[in-house]
Amino acid sequence: MQIEASLAQARQWVSEGLLAQAQEMLESLRRQFEQAAPAPALVLDLWRGLLTVAQARSDDRAVQEAVPKLLQAGREQFDFDSEQMGALLHHAGQALAAIGAGSDAETFFTQAYRRLPETPQAKFDYACQLAYFYASYNHLDHALRWGRDAQARASNSTQKMLAERCVAALLDAQGKSLEAAGFRQQAQNTLSDQNPAWLLVDQARGQRRLGLASRADSLYREAVRLLPDSDKARIYRELALNLLSRRDLAGAEAALVEGMQWVNPVSFEGQLLRAEQARLWQYQGRFNEAEQVIVEVLASWTERFLAHHPLCLRLREVLVELAILRRDYLQGLQKASEILQTASAAYGSEHPSVARALYWMSQVWVHEGERENAKQALTQAQMIWDEWADFAEVERALIHFGLGLIQADELEFYKAEEEVRKACELVEQRSLGENATVLGHFLAALGDIHRVTGRDRQSQEAAQRSQELLRPRK
Repeated sequence: MQIEASLAQARQWVSEGLLAQAQEMLESLRRQFEQAAPAPALVLDLWRGLLTVAQARSDDRAVQEAVPKLLQAGREQFDFDSEQMGALLHHAGQALAAIGAGSDAETFFTQAYRRLPETPQAKFDYACQLAYFYASYNHLDHALRWGRDAQARASNSTQKMLAERCVAALLDAQGKSLEAAGFRQQAQNTLSDQNPAWLLVDQARGQRRLGLASRADSLYREAVRLLPDSDKARIYRELALNLLSRRDLAGAEAALVEGMQWVNPVSFEGQLLRAEQARLWQYQGRFNEAEQVIVEVLASWTERFLAHHPLCLRLREVLVELAILRRDYLQGLQKASEILQTASAAYGSEHPSVARALYWMSQVWVHEGERENAKQALTQAQMIWDEWADFAEVERALIHFGLGLIQADELEFYKAEEEVRKACELVEQRSLGENATVLGHFLAALGDIHRVTGRDRQSQEAAQRSQELLRPRK
């Protein structure tokens, strides 16, 4: 019973994100099992747990070790062609995809697919699940293949619409927004018996990606009329963010207020809208009002999700930003330190949440003029992000940009030029694309540095592109 209790405790810690504690418990059980082999079912549970932790931490070595151990333990329990064995193969595929081994993962997923019940619904659901899973790790080619498989297996109009929405979203993610828009329009014309609301939402999102915010605005407004009441609030939030991209602060706040009428104010959705409203107040210089709302929402989310949940950590970052804007650097540093302590205690010192906390500490030090402390924090954060390269291009870009600005302040203009150029390349070529607003800010700084280093033509080109990207989108 003690072993079962330990395994249950490890599972609980994993569900709460306490990966270090879970791993320590599981490794202790592993050493115990090497001394005296327990029942095969317990060995299987052990390797399930170890693989789950390895996947969550993107630990290549541990994943590669755990996958064959898991499958070996599974074969001792189940028939090789059984659905249970298919579930283990699926788990192995997920873990391999998490460490970037997409081709190996595809082999396992295909084997799991073959072990599904021979029903159209099971095959369709699994293909949709894999399309979403691959997309979450940015393996877009694999995701699109499974999305098209789901499209081919759709057996009714509802499934067909879901699959076509999935395929169009993946085309968007690959930068094929014009193709995606045409695909959605075709789907809307052929699925006359379906409520077009979600297709309209998808079209609005596609127009946003193309930089056509006014077209997205009208599509969002048309969609929100047709949506079920339970879905209106989150689409009003998207409408608000779209209006914000056009610098329409009053329109954005009106959309958020409208969205709040469709939710309970203390629900998660309601609090999310309130947090977005607080961010708008921040842009308007209403710092005290913004902070009051953020603190209230954070207290509720901390009780609901625990302090180290990513949502809570991100909301704490807003409080750091507000402190910087008020030039209260002592409070900013204190709040950034609290994020660092909370993240380190929950996830260990090599986790992205720790890197984000270090980044915000560096921002406080930069504004205080403590450049050496800021550089050390950014360098430490960069070392963490380098281990999570496939999932952190924007964060890595911010690190390079921050280092570049510090070097420019220290008159190291050629070094600064190189760092800011790296930031631009990471955004443009490997994450958000050439139309990203953040790229406009990076290019503005790069243009200024080019001018100092005597690269007048490059300075003019960077400044022109920056203006185009930062111009309010119509």
